[in-house]
Amino acid sequence: MQSPEVKPLRWGWISALYFESGMGWMDPTEAAKLSGVRTTNLRSWSEKGMLSVIHFPRQPRRYYIPELRYLARLGEMSGEPLTLTLLNNQIDITLELGHCPKFINSHGQLL
Repeated sequence: MQSPEVKPLRWGWISALYFESGMGWMDPTEAAKLSGVRTTNLRSWSEKGMLSVIHFPRQPRRYYIPELRYLARLGEMSGEPLTLTLLNNQIDITLELGHCPKFINSHGQLL
């Protein structure tokens, strides 16, 4: 029986829409401090495909620094706690418009 193919790097929606590759990666603790998002949320959001992640077995995940900065900025601009709903709204609006709008809040209102 062959083992499943390991794919340690998965790009998330944020990178696909807003960034180019490069710029480095952070471990979960540093990532949480930079982004203002709890490590459990970072893990959950990366598992949902929202955030890019590098994860090898028995090693800590690594999160993409430009995405973390984007999350921090989104949280600051919205004036609300950063939630998956807010992040989904931002991505949906970007896909609908075909470009990145100003930041939006969890009610879909442009800021």
